Amino acid sequence: MSYDVQLWVVEEPFLETLLRPKDGWKQGTDSWVKGARKWQLVVTKPANVEPEDVPEVVAQALPGIGYLVAVSLEPLGAPEAAHRLLRQATKAIARAAHGAVFDPQTDEIILPSGVRRYQAPLRRESFSLLELSWFFTDSPLHDRNGPKRFVDVLATLLPEALPRRYGEYEPPQYRLEETGIDRFVAFMNEHRADTKVWYPNRPVASVSLVFDEHWGWERRGFRANYITLAIEEGAMAQPGWGKQLQRVWHSLSMLIRPFYGDVRTLGGYSRFGATVGIGPDTERHPVQAWWWRGIPRSIGHASVIGHPYLELWPAFTHAATVEEGLAFLSKLAWEGSEDVSAAIGGIPEELVQPEAGYSVSWPFEKPAEG
Repeated sequence: MSYDVQLWVVEEPFLETLLRPKDGWKQGTDSWVKGARKWQLVVTKPANVEPEDVPEVVAQALPGIGYLVAVSLEPLGAPEAAHRLLRQATKAIARAAHGAVFDPQTDEIILPSGVRRYQAPLRRESFSLLELSWFFTDSPLHDRNGPKRFVDVLATLLPEALPRRYGEYEPPQYRLEETGIDRFVAFMNEHRADTKVWYPNRPVASVSLVFDEHWGWERRGFRANYITLAIEEGAMAQPGWGKQLQRVWHSLSMLIRPFYGDVRTLGGYSRFGATVGIGPDTERHPVQAWWWRGIPRSIGHASVIGHPYLELWPAFTHAATVEEGLAFLSKLAWEGSEDVSAAIGGIPEELVQPEAGYSVSWPFEKPAEG
């Protein structure tokens, strides 16, 4: 039997620079080996992994895991010096590639010194948010189990988005650590159509969601359902966060099934206690809350469309990645000022949200007269 350890890392480790021949390591085709007469330590070549390959406990420890390195010490009863070498080697690799050491024997996750899920930056007067938004009508979220599925995605991929405190009004009256997840899910079911107070954890700055089965025309206009996650833009500069937020974007889009969604950077925000404050220079999403009037003239770093816009915007669908009735179009990196719509010639004028009123090509039922 052997003592097996897994290294789940964000960046591809260059093992040839970490496990050097001068230190006694021998490189083979798919592994590096170091040992003595009665034991050997084997480190395998890094393997690419998909999000579904990463154990939940590991995904919650670090964002953006991209590689797995398996480490095996044979035999299980190797001397303490060999086990010490195992610990030293795994921590060195994890530190270099920003990773976590998972010991299946003890179910223990170890983060080497200097490796953190998120490092809060110094307080600044003003900062930008990366905002992920979805607009939808009917959705799997309307199922009785919909809110639980939504919470499960957050718990696995973006646990910082779960609330420390939540409730119906300010200051929020419930604490998640006291009520537990089941009661929180029940609260979401009870208040689907209501605006909810939700204090997330950094780097998530805010979470807003309304998903009512009774969407459509009201006196003030066409009311859609919407969900918005806002994340401190500075997180994108930290290891794994760019990749992780793209995973969150894809997974929640597949669950929500929006007719439109986008990712954009908005500036001019400030900290205001447990919440985010706005001022005269704050940039806001072009769609105000849930009042849908057409496709925004800019669609940010990334966008997703579903029915009925799939049929109305063939240039988008042709350039996008289409998966199960949703079309995804994204820049490689969610940064800079260039709009992703530039790659497809902009937004068709008949679909654009005008200064007043509604788009020329309106895909939903017209309001009842009278």
